[in-house]
Amino acid sequence: MQQNNNENAANRISYVGHNYDIGEKEYKKEVLDSLPEKWRLLHNDGYIHIHDLDAYGLTYNCLALDLVDSLPYAEFDGLDDTGKIMHLFHYIQNLFIKVGNEQSGGMAFANFDNEISDMLTKLNVKESKANFNIISSSIRELIIWCNGDHTRMGQTSYYITLNIGLAKNDFARKIAEILLEQFNNLGDLVFKPNIVFKVCNKINLNPGDPNYDLYIKSLKITAKKMIPTYILCDSDTNKENNPTDLAIMGCRSRVVADIYGHTGAIGRGNIANISINLPKIALEIDKVYTDYDKDKKIEMFYGKWDDIASIVKDILLDRYHKLCSLKKEMFPTNLEVKLWCESFNTDNLEDVFKHGTLSIGFIGLSEAIEILTGEKYYNDMDNYIRALGLVKHMKDY
Repeated sequence: MQQNNNENAANRISYVGHNYDIGEKEYKKEVLDSLPEKWRLLHNDGYIHIHDLDAYGLTYNCLALDLVDSLPYAEFDGLDDTGKIMHLFHYIQNLFIKVGNEQSGGMAFANFDNEISDMLTKLNVKESKANFNIISSSIRELIIWCNGDHTRMGQTSYYITLNIGLAKNDFARKIAEILLEQFNNLGDLVFKPNIVFKVCNKINLNPGDPNYDLYIKSLKITAKKMIPTYILCDSDTNKENNPTDLAIMGCRSRVVADIYGHTGAIGRGNIANISINLPKIALEIDKVYTDYDKDKKIEMFYGKWDDIASIVKDILLDRYHKLCSLKKEMFPTNLEVKLWCESFNTDNLEDVFKHGTLSIGFIGLSEAIEILTGEKYYNDMDNYIRALGLVKHMKDY
């Protein structure tokens, strides 16, 4: 048996996965053929990539789980501390499995250190050396499972992201420390789950900050394993937000603003995303407008990008409205556990999904600037300014 392709680096070869690949390709073609020709051609000709075509109108992309208030605490009645700790991590792993087969993308804890400590505190688990040993073993097993399990669709590992760094007390600090140490100690071939360290002034950025030691520990691990990655809570983009509300999903989606009032990532996710291929547009502009100077080509590029982005917006809205028309029974785990900021127990799923995001992304900024100007953007200040201008133009759109 030979795997058909390697479109997803999280895949491995299996009988179930092989059959799934065959069906997935046929269904993706069916979905694509059902779309308006103009949309379909943009995807087929490589101007855009409609991600997760097999999920089009059937599910959302990713989610930062809102679990602290939704955990079924009654399930833990009668268990001792060891039992509570082990059952909590078993519950989380099982939740990853169920939710991971109910959506197309990744799952995240927005504040893993604080959320785990909050749940254990609510369960009256004491802070003791014996209990921390059990927590350490449980976190180790969770890391091993995230890195090595390939049961999703018979072949795929689950993409889990654990955001840490803002530990508010000694219990949460110990959770973050254990996570970092276990991830490091498990060796170079363990690269999941994705761990994101939230860098924040007065919390962990400078010597004397309460979590500065965790930041240094994280940096040393990144130097060896490229993970953890980082979100800068004090950057211009993020500084107006409460750092606890910020989080990065498994697919690196940043979910913060919400015109319906639920600001922040917790209990929210990305509905769908489409990437625009910048080098493809640049090659077309360079070929058609050969005699134009650099800035005129950039101007033409903006116009072509705007035209494509307008169509991408229509595709995303079509996908969103089809998703909202589904019955809530399509999401049994979300019906059972309130993981979103709104309950799925509604007659109109738009009550939930209006809190999600629709994203227009891009690929190939450096290559596009080089095609249009003949120089790499990082070797020429004028090109650097042009590249920033293009990013600003896309962001403003």
